[in-house]
Amino acid sequence: MIYYSGLFALIHKYSARRGVTILAYHRICSINDDYLNLAIPIDAFHNHLEVLAKHYRVVSLERAIALLMEKKITNSVVITFDDGYRDNYTNAYPLLKKYGFPWTLFVTVNPVKNQLLLWYDSIKTLYINTAQDHVDLTDFGMPVFPLRNRREKIAALHKTLGLIKKNPVFGRMDDFVRSLEKQLQCSAVSSATEAMLTFAQLREMQRAGVTIGSHTMNHPILAQIESNHVRDEIERSKQMLEQELEQPVDYFAYPNGAREDFDDQIIDNLKSVGYRGACTLIPGINSDDDLFNLKRVGIDQNFVSFAPFLTRALFAVEMTGILDRLLMRSMRTKLSSPRIFPAPDSGVKP
Repeated sequence: MIYYSGLFALIHKYSARRGVTILAYHRICSINDDYLNLAIPIDAFHNHLEVLAKHYRVVSLERAIALLMEKKITNSVVITFDDGYRDNYTNAYPLLKKYGFPWTLFVTVNPVKNQLLLWYDSIKTLYINTAQDHVDLTDFGMPVFPLRNRREKIAALHKTLGLIKKNPVFGRMDDFVRSLEKQLQCSAVSSATEAMLTFAQLREMQRAGVTIGSHTMNHPILAQIESNHVRDEIERSKQMLEQELEQPVDYFAYPNGAREDFDDQIIDNLKSVGYRGACTLIPGINSDDDLFNLKRVGIDQNFVSFAPFLTRALFAVEMTGILDRLLMRSMRTKLSSPRIFPAPDSGVKP
């Protein structure tokens, strides 16, 4: 009603949000098996782009940073993607080219280099595909979870990922996944729906104007690993991307991206190896020049409805912040940041 009655147009015209809105997508594909809530369907993404084309100025991350320095900016949007899934190339890239929109892709390097699943996709694959009726994580300081049916498997997946955030398992993630493979008697192999981008695809998109940034080597939560490993994750990923792409890599996105997932020492490391800015997944609009704490609105299935005309309306109204004010909520603090690591008691539902 807000969108199609004309009220949206009035609010958008006379009460535009000052600053730059940075959108964070992950996957553009079928949501049937999206147990991590990282994907939106292709048609919904198309609906989002229609709204952006009609009502906003879509700018590159570099241009947005320049505009932020001027401190006089409204209705400007940056489109970003995290992780490096292949559907970014097969499904998102053609639509973004159609609209002529600039965008930024933050790449997790090792899964792309080795064509392997991201580690949390490995855990998901093992939990969903196993025929075992439980998983015992006590050797890693976590409990036993039942896996007797799909509902229990999905619940166990979310609880495991939530607990990993507070568990020193990142330093031995390979051991953790191998232990799961042995215990659950199946393999965390890649599949067509979860394949990662290739460097050749990255080079093609970069030549077409896509900005490529780093999302670490292995997607750990940086605040949970040792400082020497932090340096390696952020510096080596930059070096490897620059070597493969033969272009500077100036921007970074923090894995998971919550405020507790990085600190001032990590920011100092980013600056010292030559990054010019870094994106979080802290919801909000950017209106200052704090370039290593850039806020982003995470886009997930909460921005998708069952019909295209409703998806357009939902996305458009959410972009204005009308519902935030009407429902007296912050900028989707609980809903809009599709993070891999929900808190164990977050109530996240599959």
